[in-house]
Amino acid sequence: MKQIFLTIVALCMICQTIQAQQKVADTNSLTLGRQRQQDYVQTGREMKAETKNVDCIGKASYIQEIINVYDTTKSNDIKQVFMIKIARMSCPEVISFFERVISTDTSELIRCNAIMYLGWIDAQSSIPFLLARVNNQTISNYEKANIGTTFAVLENWRNAEPILNRYCFNLEKRFCQTCLWAYYMLVSRQ
Repeated sequence: MKQIFLTIVALCMICQTIQAQQKVADTNSLTLGRQRQQDYVQTGREMKAETKNVDCIGKASYIQEIINVYDTTKSNDIKQVFMIKIARMSCPEVISFFERVISTDTSELIRCNAIMYLGWIDAQSSIPFLLARVNNQTISNYEKANIGTTFAVLENWRNAEPILNRYCFNLEKRFCQTCLWAYYMLVSRQ
C-alpha cells in the first residue's frame, strides 16, 4: 500500500513538473507569437508611410495615364494590373480614383481590390466614404467584409470590429481568408 501511495505521489509530481514546463513553453510561444504579430503590424505601418513619400505633383501625369488606361479597358485582368501600379501612392487623385472605382465598377473583384488599396495607401480621408458604402444595401456582404478589413488596415478599430463581426460569419473560402486576416490585425491592436 505504501508503494502504491509513493508511486501515485511520484506520478503527481511528474505531472506537475510537466505541466509547469508546458506553461513555460506556452508562455514563450505566446510571447514569440505576439512579437511576430507586432513586427507584422509595424511592417504594415512602414509600408503605408512609404506611400505618403510620393511626389504627387511630379507623378500627376503618370497617375492620369494609368487612370486613362483603366477607363478604356474592359478586361478585369488589365484593370488590376494598372490599379496596382498606382496603389503605392497616397495622392488625392489616386484616392479619388479608387473611390470612383468602388462606386461605379460592375466587378465585385475590382471594387474589393480598390477597397483594399485604400487601406494600403493609408487613405484616412476615405473613412467617411467607406462608412457610407458599408451601409449601402445593394452591395454584397463580401464587399462589406472587405471594407471592415480595410478599416483594420487603417487601424480604425472602432469601425473595423463591428463591421467584421456583422459580415464575417460565412463559411465561403473568400470570407474566411479575408476575415481571419482582419481579426488577426484586430488582436494585434495596441
